[in-house]
Amino acid sequence: MVARGLRKEDEHWTERAEEVVTAARAVEKRCKLPVVSILTMDVGAFERCSDAVNRFKFPTVQNEKTMTPILAEVEEAVLACAALKENWFALPAEARERCMRFVTVVMREADAEASKKA
Repeated sequence: MVARGLRKEDEHWTERAEEVVTAARAVEKRCKLPVVSILTMDVGAFERCSDAVNRFKFPTVQNEKTMTPILAEVEEAVLACAALKENWFALPAEARERCMRFVTVVMREADAEASKKA
């Protein structure tokens, strides 16, 4: 009974970690910060990072062909910041620490899968 409960807890944290890693990778692309750095920063630092994502500055040369992918990346990062704020930084510090173990596993698995495809 206890083992099943622990498996369900592991499943919960694995699902949470998958969501968080996906969002953190979108922020990583925009902010040029590693996922682990994003997830381990304090809430105030994340707020500043999130504000920077929201204050996007357009390149000087603009045309629809170059702007469309840039705007899509910015929109993805803005949504990812909102998701991290709600699904990660709203958690108590102890819960985030517990989930980090699953985050590293999810990241390793995703990197291994990407290596196989390359």
